[in-house]
Amino acid sequence: MTNCTVSGNSAASSKYGGGVMIKAYYSTGEFFTDDAQFTNCTISGNSCSTGTTASGGGGGVDIGGGQYALSWTIKATFDNCTIYGNTNGRADGAGIITSGSDAAVVDKIRVILNYSIVIGNTAAGAVNKDIKIQGDAFLGSTTGRNLYGGISGGSSFGYAGSVTTGNVLLGSTPISSILNTTLADNGGMTVLQGGTKVKTHALVSGSPAIDPDMALSGLQTVDQRGYARDTKPDMGAYEFGGVATAINTTLSDNLKIYQSGSEIVLDLNGISGKQNVTIYDLRANNVHNSVVSGGTIATIHTGLSKGIYLVRVQGVDKQTTTKFVFR
Repeated sequence: MTNCTVSGNSAASSKYGGGVMIKAYYSTGEFFTDDAQFTNCTISGNSCSTGTTASGGGGGVDIGGGQYALSWTIKATFDNCTIYGNTNGRADGAGIITSGSDAAVVDKIRVILNYSIVIGNTAAGAVNKDIKIQGDAFLGSTTGRNLYGGISGGSSFGYAGSVTTGNVLLGSTPISSILNTTLADNGGMTVLQGGTKVKTHALVSGSPAIDPDMALSGLQTVDQRGYARDTKPDMGAYEFGGVATAINTTLSDNLKIYQSGSEIVLDLNGISGKQNVTIYDLRANNVHNSVVSGGTIATIHTGLSKGIYLVRVQGVDKQTTTKFVFR
């Protein structure tokens, strides 16, 4: 999963993984996955096991091995992810939990965090609410630079030679000094139906997640919104002070665009099918959405003020984004 937000999901009582469930082997003999990669993802506001006496776990993410011993390692890697505000009705990790009914399964689970934030998750009755590592499952990092709350389980973060330099938050650290607790439209290039963008948790000024000591490799150059990261990338899915970047172009040879008075004209001859037209200002704010037909000359009534804009034309399988000066 890349540049995704998982929010508002729940698992029934005695079930695992409110937001995401990763399972390597099921009792019916069906194979699922032995590796999972999350990059620039936000996992927020999911829940499981609503009763305090119910079994189950992992309000945000559950990484489970199933019932039978495995001959391979299950690995889940979280690069620049934000896991916040998930809940679990019992005393297990509400952000991330490893699970399995066979010790030989649990011991083969590997959880890798790089430049990620796992904080503010709530589990009933638990001191360590954010991450629960069971048995000898491994929790580590290849780059370090993580920000996390409480951890409980058979292994501590960074054992067995891990190079992590993550920061453990003190119990008195207010979440509001790290990130905005409201999942919100903070801009971006991925536009949902209705014109809003994929929602993220913005970092706040002075957050300890901003500009950690830079690792040598494995760093993300853009955040979840498509905004460029600086030379010292922030932890989590959101880059504080990030700059919008243009989308890759694939139709620029066929698309012609010009201004006629107060209108924008698109010459779509040579482009087939319906096209979604989205216009962004240079701060990546969506200022116009419309649908036009390919093979025509379309006039767009935008009401734009003078300035520089990015015009995206997107069909079923192709898109282009062009810089346009509106005079």
